[in-house]
Amino acid sequence: MLTRMIGAFGQNANWDSELLSDHGKALLAAEGMSAEWPGFRKVAAAKLMQQSGGTEKQQAAKAALLALSRVNLPGRIVAFHQAAKRRLG
Repeated sequence: MLTRMIGAFGQNANWDSELLSDHGKALLAAEGMSAEWPGFRKVAAAKLMQQSGGTEKQQAAKAALLALSRVNLPGRIVAFHQAAKRRLG
């Protein structure tokens, strides 16, 4: 199921929205693959960032995803947390 979902992603904007919604999550859960949901979302986001064109909203979302991936937000949060622990500890 996961391979089919990844293959179908990017073929049709309506399907993409369904695959990224709770419906896509339920499809994976029905196959006993709930643990694969975060991985699917990462692959889908990577595919979206590589696509050209799209509506104004899609282009804005793509720009936001690219900016967040460059910022490395999870890494920065960990660094701030570690610094705060050292300072308060």
